[in-house]
Amino acid sequence: MQIEASAQRMQPIPPRLVVRHLQSPRSGPHALQLDRGECVAIRGRSGSGKSVLLRLIADLDPPTGGTVELDGQPREQFSGPQWRRRVIYQSAEPAWWAPTVGDHFDAAQRLRIAQMVEALGLPQTSLGAEVLRLSTGERQRLALLRSLAREPAVLLLDEPTAALDAESTQAYEDLLRRQCGQGLAILWVTHSDEQARRGNTLAGGRWRPPLSVMTVIHLQFTDIALAALLALVNAAISLLLQLRVHRQMLWAAMRMAVQLLLVGWVLRLVFQTQSPLATTLVALVMVTAAAREVAARPSWRLSNGGNFGIAAATVAISSAATVVLALLTAIRPNPWHDPRYAIPLLGIVLGSVLNAASLGLDTFFDGIAVHRPGVEAQLALGLPMKTALQELVRTSIRRGIVPIINQMSAAGIITLPGIMTGQLLAGMDPIDAAKYQIVLLLLLTGAGGLACVGAVLMAARMISDDRQRLRIDRLSPAKPARSVPAGKG
Repeated sequence: MQIEASAQRMQPIPPRLVVRHLQSPRSGPHALQLDRGECVAIRGRSGSGKSVLLRLIADLDPPTGGTVELDGQPREQFSGPQWRRRVIYQSAEPAWWAPTVGDHFDAAQRLRIAQMVEALGLPQTSLGAEVLRLSTGERQRLALLRSLAREPAVLLLDEPTAALDAESTQAYEDLLRRQCGQGLAILWVTHSDEQARRGNTLAGGRWRPPLSVMTVIHLQFTDIALAALLALVNAAISLLLQLRVHRQMLWAAMRMAVQLLLVGWVLRLVFQTQSPLATTLVALVMVTAAAREVAARPSWRLSNGGNFGIAAATVAISSAATVVLALLTAIRPNPWHDPRYAIPLLGIVLGSVLNAASLGLDTFFDGIAVHRPGVEAQLALGLPMKTALQELVRTSIRRGIVPIINQMSAAGIITLPGIMTGQLLAGMDPIDAAKYQIVLLLLLTGAGGLACVGAVLMAARMISDDRQRLRIDRLSPAKPARSVPAGKG
């Protein structure tokens, strides 16, 4: 019995509230996690779906997808009334159904909130007041007492202090701070940046960035058809000017559309299943395809599939290390391997890894082919292979990393990177979008640098043997027209 009790005590405490891919035709998908005693503000433009999100969490509106959990238990295990007693939603303009305030409380609830009334700057006689005679601010404060009297686990507040002055707002926030100290979790919709920052520190000073609710613009196939007219215009120009690229252009456009729709269909299934195995399989396919591309791009090939071995090792290690680090530290989804975050992030990182590694390999192999006499001259004088290849290794790594440096240098002034553009189109605050882009570019730099350095160093190792001889016989041209220059006898 003692062993069982100890095991129960050691079980990790689940988050108070977990939302995964919750959506409706008007909002979403949304994902968030709320711990006990935590208050997190939600920001977003008017009409972006903040209130809809709270109503979806409170089970007042039916979702079209996604899940919600309370203390590790799926919402489906609760009846509707049971759930809404534990997860209470308070609208921006709280409604009242009885003539006096006191009619909305039973005796036990009145005792529970007795001290809270004055804490909000209200007289005790407020509970006997007629609702119609109250000001908007008084109704907002009394609505909070009505919610807290029912001892919820989670409180969903929609612009709860919009009608309050600064002093009343302070009293409102002070009361919520004490409730957070007792374990209440709060989601708080506000348009005030200052209040968002204060709201995110109600739980003992822990600061979390406000969550942003974004408006998703859903495209129809008619919208895609209109965009396709641009490709048709270019094809017509090709015919008119006899450029002879119209067929390739139209075929590439159709192939691109089919490929992306197929990928979207597969990812939708993976996102819905939330299966770690499915996520891993998709990641393996992506890494394998990237490794094959890295191996095929250089003009020279190592024997026995050496190019692919180098590519597979460097691509897998650099991309996995970078993506896992980002998921566990900067992004922190729940679970950490959530495919909605892991797969897109891996795709972006693989693009940087692919370019850096392939450029580094191509430069190194070309350098070996061109500078073989100089390398062997150094070896003939007794210099170690490391010294003989040192400058070539540096030049190859430099060429692979320079495009990444250029990408960082141009970001913001010359170009607006893709992920930041997408977030701005979705309605994210520009500063928040810029922060995400900064993190992403730093991740891409780290992954690309690791891949390039690893690929070049592995190639340098494989072009030599245990006697530190230059094994040019292991290198062959990818195209028969090129050949390795012979050394002078």
